[in-house]
Amino acid sequence: MMTIDELAQRSGVTARNIRAYQSRGLLQPPSMEGRTGMYGEEHLARLDLIGRLQQRGYSLAGIADLLQAWGRDESLAEILGLERGKDPFGPSEQAQAIDDDELRAVFPEAADDPVQRARAIALGVLGTDGDATFVRSPRLFRLGTELRQAGVPAEAALDELEALQRDARAVARRFLDLFATHVLGPWLTSGPRALERLPVLLDQLQRLKPLPYEAVAVVLQRALDEAIDAVDLDRLRDWTPGEPHAGRPTPPARRED
Repeated sequence: MMTIDELAQRSGVTARNIRAYQSRGLLQPPSMEGRTGMYGEEHLARLDLIGRLQQRGYSLAGIADLLQAWGRDESLAEILGLERGKDPFGPSEQAQAIDDDELRAVFPEAADDPVQRARAIALGVLGTDGDATFVRSPRLFRLGTELRQAGVPAEAALDELEALQRDARAVARRFLDLFATHVLGPWLTSGPRALERLPVLLDQLQRLKPLPYEAVAVVLQRALDEAIDAVDLDRLRDWTPGEPHAGRPTPPARRED
């Protein structure tokens, strides 16, 4: 057992911060010997855990949420949900305000057609707050604007976004299944459900998060190259949407003389 000053010396955390962690519920209270609080190895391990989580970018409030979720014995899916807002390629998007005149200038269908506006909201491109409309995803909005300026109708662009979202959910589920089967499963069965082991799992998850983005980018680029190579511009003018069209004509069989 050790006093708070001894704990501070061993952990590298000031006595003031130790008391602050206790007041926030991050650190369990000491046992009392007379009027002196005494700390044990479990307190030292908890301070180490807090430091490791802070190094990973968690705020004290985020660490408190994590510890509370763990203390309530919530599922790991809920606990790992604390990672959800962390974009491996930068900060999450910030919504942007837009008035009807600005919206009409770049996306008149959404400004004037209630059906198209409702669909853009349902697909997460736009959002509403009372009577005000805002751009929920500036990146998607920019992509849609560029498609429209290139001549793609807004309805067709929204159709493609809806299909893309379905495909993306399927890819996300498959990668999550990989993580659950080959990373999370062994972690759960390799030892006791100790909170001090959680940073290792979170580190693994953070390293894996960019992989689906990178894999989809590589595979999609190859698929686009193949599709472009297969386009027959001479036959494209006669193409009916929904029918096979892009493949080059099958060359005639070689005659054997």
